[in-house]
Amino acid sequence: MIYPQYKATAGSPGYATQKYYGGNYGWYNATNVNVVPPSSTNNININLDLGGSISGYVYATDGVTPLNNVGLLADPLPGGTIEGIGTRSGVDGSYTITGLPPLSYEVRVPDDALPGWYVGEFYDSKDTGQEANIIQVAPGQNIMNINFTLEDGGIITGQVFDDETKQPVSGVGLHAFTVAGGYQAGLGITDFEGKYQLRYKSGQYFVQAYAPSGYIPVWYQNAFDRNDATPIEVVLRQVTTGINLYLTRPGSISGQIFEIDGVTPIAGANVFAFPVDSQIGSGANTGPDGRYKIEGLVSGSYVARVTVTGHVAGNELADVTAPNETPNVNFTLATYPYTVIIIGQNVVGEQGGGVRVSDTSSPLLGAGVDIPSGALSDYTVISIGEVNAPAFPSNLIGIGAPVHFGPEGLQFARSVTLILPYRQADLDNAGISDPNQLDVYTFNTTTQDWEKVLGSKTVDPNNHVVMIAVDHFSIFRLGALQSSPPDTTPPVLSLPDDITAEATDTSGAAVTYTASAMDDVDGPITPTCAPPSGSTFPVGTTTVQCSATDGAGNTASGAFKVMVSYTAPPGTASTFDAFKVDWLNINRRLKTFFLISRFTLGSDSDGIDPATEPVTLAIGDFTATIPAGRFRKGSGPVGAYAFAGKINQVAIEALIVPLGNNRFRFQAAAYGADFNGTTNPAAVGLMIGNDSGETSVNAVIR
Repeated sequence: MIYPQYKATAGSPGYATQKYYGGNYGWYNATNVNVVPPSSTNNININLDLGGSISGYVYATDGVTPLNNVGLLADPLPGGTIEGIGTRSGVDGSYTITGLPPLSYEVRVPDDALPGWYVGEFYDSKDTGQEANIIQVAPGQNIMNINFTLEDGGIITGQVFDDETKQPVSGVGLHAFTVAGGYQAGLGITDFEGKYQLRYKSGQYFVQAYAPSGYIPVWYQNAFDRNDATPIEVVLRQVTTGINLYLTRPGSISGQIFEIDGVTPIAGANVFAFPVDSQIGSGANTGPDGRYKIEGLVSGSYVARVTVTGHVAGNELADVTAPNETPNVNFTLATYPYTVIIIGQNVVGEQGGGVRVSDTSSPLLGAGVDIPSGALSDYTVISIGEVNAPAFPSNLIGIGAPVHFGPEGLQFARSVTLILPYRQADLDNAGISDPNQLDVYTFNTTTQDWEKVLGSKTVDPNNHVVMIAVDHFSIFRLGALQSSPPDTTPPVLSLPDDITAEATDTSGAAVTYTASAMDDVDGPITPTCAPPSGSTFPVGTTTVQCSATDGAGNTASGAFKVMVSYTAPPGTASTFDAFKVDWLNINRRLKTFFLISRFTLGSDSDGIDPATEPVTLAIGDFTATIPAGRFRKGSGPVGAYAFAGKINQVAIEALIVPLGNNRFRFQAAAYGADFNGTTNPAAVGLMIGNDSGETSVNAVIR
């Protein structure tokens, strides 16, 4: 049985109010008391402090005429956890606020029912809380002569309604900020008709209704952030009417988080809804069954991002129409071989943006990424995190901490700029006199090796950062070469995967490709390839031989194939213009795989409709065909196609996401698939209706 908890307080004339068991002031700071019937809970003692007081007078503008029945309030600092204590002035304008705990206070006239055109203010004629004089009260101390001389201003009136029912809402608090950001002394509250009144000096103000439970606070003109609010002009001795506000009940996003098998739930995962077109985000953690529900969301588009230790982060677009729930935003997460702690993140879309680490306690302070317009096609949560990456090899000196840029493996249409910080002490300890000796290295999760990044590099010695252009996200770290023995290591060739091309006639097709080589001493080397890039390759298969020789005479050789096909008209089949596997993880023991890929339809394609066409996926010896009509098209702005079910006793989840310009992302995971005969390089084929493509990839096979 669960027994209730209590908060115990005590009070007596002459003593400070709001003192609770545990020695703290304020309900939210109190220590809970457990009561288990029929036992007694003893020694719940409370030591009271002598109460202080603040007193003074309230006068009219002439500084002489007393004002009667004016409300005054002493707000404890810092605010938010201890309630303010108030009183009203007497016939002679005098007031005394008693029972004050020994704290610091802002004293103000917040009254929305003052006579004439008088407006409230903070002590000593201050207009905003930021300017207010702070009054320190000691136990039993009476602070006197805290006087107020009120000035004339204007009045704002209006009503507060439920946005859905259009009925007035009572008991709603209202306050205002100046355009410069100063919060005002005057407060308002709606009556049973939803009506309110606010009094301020001449100027422009942002008005907010901070709603009762079940509503989202809103600024005038339906803004959920002060930066988007419409200012209201207050004119001396005039009433500004019709300033109505409409309260919205929040919507929610819910779903479930699974391991890569699509069955095992993940508990304790953090899911956060990042707003795309609003300013209010929220988050939740998954329960033991992997379920979550993010509440308090306004209508709009969100990127739901899930993070959990040891797993690849997930992102999904979700639309919310408040007050409804958007269900089934589910995730299946692959595992990481390392731990990432996110310390900076931001939503970035097609228009571009960036992320910076500003946490002064983090070793990554100053790290960042700048993403230009057009680099992304979808809204994505870009993150920077600390990571326990594998150590550098013995021939490299690591400088600074490794940096994880996520989502890991994210590819960009245009190069982005990474910013990696270093400290002078790191250079001194490594014996590096010139920061231009630093290079940027990335960890290849497939080969489990650190590789030098070849992008354009800039060293800024004044700000102690190195900037480099990359086209994908992974783990990056600054480093420098150790002194090494004679060079006996050949360069590392970077050759394309086997290339397929379609000829327009029987003479063949011109094929261009990129081949590069990197030497651990000489750096980049241009390899020699035959036939060279740009040659006309005949119909059939041609092997391209490449070699690269470093300054020490070490030679590396390699080859790849160019396969040219020709289909005589009027054939109806169409081959993808591009088909690339970004990630393929195969677990023979668990009989699972996880695939992330991208493809571009051929120029002769009449388009695809996975909702009405069969979809066939082949990986090595495994093949599965999802019958026509089994994919379902989503209702969101992206229009993704999704399938989840069993094909030949294999549980499969698949997602086809349009990226625009006949480009698509294809993602699949399965449980129960037999890969005993599959080896690297693994062949991957995909057919959607009469559109198809094939490629091969070095998968992670366990």
